[in-house]
Amino acid sequence: PANSSLRYVGIWYYQIPGQTIIWVANRDTPVSGNSGVFGIQNNGSLSLSDQNGTIYWSSDGFPLAGNLTAMLVDTGNLILSTVENAGDDQNALWQSSEHPTDTYIPNMRVYLNITRGDSVSYVSWRTSNDPSRGNYSMEVDPRGSPQIISWDNSRRRIWRSGQWNQQIFTGVPEMRSIFLSGFTIVPVDDDVMYIIFSNPNSTLLMRFMVNSNGKLEQLTWDEGRMQWNTAFSWPSTPCQEYNTCGSYGICNLRNTPSMCSCMQGFELNSTNQCTRRTPLECGVNSSTNDGFLKRDGLKLPDISTNNLDARSQDECEDVCSNNCSCNAYAFVSGIGCLTWGGDLIDIVKFDEGGETIFIRLAASELGGGKTSRTAVIAISVTGIVVFGLIAWLIWIYRQNIKGVSNLWRQKKTLPQHFHGPNSQDSSAGTTGSADLLVEGKPYEGTLFSLIALETATDGFANINKLGQGGFGPVHKV
Repeated sequence: PANSSLRYVGIWYYQIPGQTIIWVANRDTPVSGNSGVFGIQNNGSLSLSDQNGTIYWSSDGFPLAGNLTAMLVDTGNLILSTVENAGDDQNALWQSSEHPTDTYIPNMRVYLNITRGDSVSYVSWRTSNDPSRGNYSMEVDPRGSPQIISWDNSRRRIWRSGQWNQQIFTGVPEMRSIFLSGFTIVPVDDDVMYIIFSNPNSTLLMRFMVNSNGKLEQLTWDEGRMQWNTAFSWPSTPCQEYNTCGSYGICNLRNTPSMCSCMQGFELNSTNQCTRRTPLECGVNSSTNDGFLKRDGLKLPDISTNNLDARSQDECEDVCSNNCSCNAYAFVSGIGCLTWGGDLIDIVKFDEGGETIFIRLAASELGGGKTSRTAVIAISVTGIVVFGLIAWLIWIYRQNIKGVSNLWRQKKTLPQHFHGPNSQDSSAGTTGSADLLVEGKPYEGTLFSLIALETATDGFANINKLGQGGFGPVHKV
């Protein structure tokens, strides 16, 4: 490194000004002075020693492997193998990509042990000139659904990518347009898988690294300016920092005056933490009215459990409903059923993208936001009851109208309206024909009032309707 007399074995880019170092063998055990020997020992290991034979660093040994060779390939991977398998990472005895420093480059395989929860760690340099182990680490957490995590030396999480859904890490929505089809997770067996990034643009040099300041960066090489440009840096906003708003809090940069707010059904306590406002009934009563509140566009909480047996949203809800310790669930395309048994932490509201989660709340907290199958059934039954009540009221109304019409018939003698020309009945609402002129001559027919016609037709009931012409419907009396 610059301004240092210490010596290291490292790998850096060829034909790029300066040294962009991606791997260091003896980062914590530098060789002082100008001497140093790097080679393959009799026990089949790679090693670094000084002129006195003192070993400062070595790889695993393979004493029975036969004739060995070490080769640096164009992917930046240093491979120790038999002569027959020179440069073949599939048959490598040891390779630097499985023992990284602070940098990930395309086509490196990051192995995860699902059963043990193990993963390879990338550890920052202490400073820009000191490659020894620094204060920050990055690795893939395989629990629930794999996600990238960064933390400090005290294991305090700093940032996480959100769960992997076979296309992007869900906590980084911008990946959809930038890294789509770049990352892939490949199962090896029931316990082991590896994640690999294939650069969609092979002509563009790209690398990911955990910086000495704790930020994860994605950098690309600008050939015109002959420099590395930072395309992304995480965390870059307060809401990207891990669990900014605490348990059951949602971080939203657009919220004012505070970017933090409690989830519905929760409120701030005396210590300024979000706590459940109404206790759940589950586990207390044999029957429960607890339900689930739907929330969209979120970064899903951390530390989830993947329930492989639940193959639909309904089955996922059943899994959570039948477990009183389950506080939320989500059925995510590309992942399946995720449930959360502890506090819901590190939740962010996105302007675009994000996932849907169903949060367990007491019935009194659900209001209009309850979205479970129980609520759908209740709404459907309520609708049927209301529809039936309306139909019954209409029937009663029609019966009352018909009764009034029959009573009117008993009081009035309808045939008097049909006595012949010039007949009148002022009590029934008829109008004298002598008052009406048609083409200058008195009208000789009989005119009936609206009341008389309504009475004769049972209020223009459809049962008395004969048909309809250009001037309107025709009823019988």
